[in-house]
Amino acid sequence: TDIGYFTRIDDFAMDISDLFNVITGLSQPARRNKIVASPNYMRKSFSDLKDKENKISPKTIQI
Repeated sequence: TDIGYFTRIDDFAMDISDLFNVITGLSQPARRNKIVASPNYMRKSFSDLKDKENKISPKTIQI
């Protein structure tokens, strides 16, 4: 599947560039600023997002 994405937001552009380099074998996986890609950081990112929402929401979120 091909995906096209155009943005002027530097954080997104850098994350996509880094992800492409990982997929092509040019670099090692690293934590990203705006996107979450499995398998390396998805569980931790979702857990962090859940905790953040639980702090501001009157209802508790569970996964």
